[in-house]
Amino acid sequence: MLEKEEQSTLNKVALFGKKDIVELLIIAKSVDINAKDYSKQIPLHAALANDNTELAKLLIKSKGTDLNALYDLVTDIKVKKILKS
Repeated sequence: MLEKEEQSTLNKVALFGKKDIVELLIIAKSVDINAKDYSKQIPLHAALANDNTELAKLLIKSKGTDLNALYDLVTDIKVKKILKS
């Protein structure tokens, strides 16, 4: 279990909206796309919380992203909107 404020590398760069770095990490397959931070959120949550649509699209389209990890209505609505675009 992660201590409060601990996050994986992918969670950190997603939180700060660094799409280019997220893309490199995914391509290198050196990260767990569903890594949860201390609050049980995956990188996709960070992208959506910051309204970073381009990063969210990248994470959604990446193989293995667990869309079932999303747990609130607002996040679910944002993902559905992105999937339609």
